[in-house]
Amino acid sequence: MALPLLPEYMVGYVLIAWFSWRLYKRNLKDAFIHIPSSFLLILPYFIWYFWRWSASDWNVEGGRILAMHLQWVLFPILLYGLHQDLLGAFQKLVHWLWVLVVLTAIALIVEGGIEWTLRDTPILGFSDHPLFYIGLSDPLMHPGYLSMIVAVFMVVASAVPRPPWLTKWRFLIGQFLLLTFIVMLSSRMIMAALLLTWPLTGFFQSFFNRKGLRATGFLVLLLALIYRLDLLPEPIDSRIRELSRIEYQINAQNLEDFSGVTIRLAEWKGALYAIKNESLLGHGPGLGHFALMNAYDKLGFQVGRRFEFNAHNQYLQTALDLGWPGTLLMILSVLAIAYPYGSTRNRLVLWFLAFFLLSSITESTLLRQRGAVMIALYLPLLGYLAPKKVRN
Repeated sequence: MALPLLPEYMVGYVLIAWFSWRLYKRNLKDAFIHIPSSFLLILPYFIWYFWRWSASDWNVEGGRILAMHLQWVLFPILLYGLHQDLLGAFQKLVHWLWVLVVLTAIALIVEGGIEWTLRDTPILGFSDHPLFYIGLSDPLMHPGYLSMIVAVFMVVASAVPRPPWLTKWRFLIGQFLLLTFIVMLSSRMIMAALLLTWPLTGFFQSFFNRKGLRATGFLVLLLALIYRLDLLPEPIDSRIRELSRIEYQINAQNLEDFSGVTIRLAEWKGALYAIKNESLLGHGPGLGHFALMNAYDKLGFQVGRRFEFNAHNQYLQTALDLGWPGTLLMILSVLAIAYPYGSTRNRLVLWFLAFFLLSSITESTLLRQRGAVMIALYLPLLGYLAPKKVRN
């Protein structure tokens, strides 16, 4: 069970209250006069949501999800009104927050190492290992969300000019530690999304130059050699080799009969089965979950039904509630938030947009508070943090 810093669904409310107070202290007309017209493209998603929610008897779960998703509107507007005030403050805070992330990674690794050393019972599979995946991230949150946060700060800290106290070698050591930490968290889609999208930030060109490119190429070859020679720790090696296993029995009785890949294939099969007859309108906000559980029952996916797994795909998860038009409107909303910042070829924004859309293939990112705040908060902030040489 993860230990929340604040109760679930409270983080967004606290941030909104703080931003609103800051706006109250300044001229609201000046703050909002230049809000981008692209933000209006967020509205169709909520109009569709309210319409489908009203047809679903205004159920409580639909209201809970709506309360989280309204932050897509509030955060970008509030941040846009405050950008002059926040720009300098956040630029100064970025590397201190990066240090905090590094220290958190060290603390979790040390805690996992101590638990592993003192443990007197056998480790029952990958997920039970205190130095990898859930065993490593459990004191804070799910490894997928933690990997996303670490990846964001790795990229942002590399794009924003470093303060004098953070020397090049200190920074490189910290980045290597965070990359190692992400590998230990073993969220494969996050690792793949990071490696595929990081070049969009101009990181290699602006920080390492040609020497860095050669060093990076050498590092990639070294990692490939380590994998080829079976030198990886067994938990990570087994996690990677799972990718080649796509055959499964959906009616298997135990969770251990599935791998991380096949469990998602089964979940997606169930989601597509549930969407099939309601592809246009969906089952209604908050009701898609029950339709998914019924699909699991009909397909004999007993493990998914027992643990009440969600679709583990944000696009399918949205289609369950709102149909495929709702999924398209959700993607349009995310693009609308990103457009004012990404239209200037801001590579930080383009990176996070690509990173988020890719990682949503294997996670229902916006089903939880952390994901909703992440997309609404990080996109505007990354737009303000990028220095001119990164924007161009």
